[in-house]
Amino acid sequence: MKFKKTLVTLLLFVSAILLGDFIGRMTGGISALSWLGYTISFGIPVSQPFVLDLSVLKLALGFYLSINVAQIILLVFAIFLYKPLLKKL
Repeated sequence: MKFKKTLVTLLLFVSAILLGDFIGRMTGGISALSWLGYTISFGIPVSQPFVLDLSVLKLALGFYLSINVAQIILLVFAIFLYKPLLKKL
């Protein structure tokens, strides 16, 4: 039962992120809805990772997060939908 709830939760949030990215990209060309595609990005770019060279071991770390307004809106919607959805399981 717990695995089922975890899977539904993961599916809910991943679908909100993917759908938000799709909506943000598609509305970028529409002047009235272009604000949904406003994106903020931060982190260490993967193309220029932080490299720790210990002569025997070389470790490269990179983290880059990019999120748009549509994703934030859909994630908030998913949070509100989360509890009623889990009560039905």
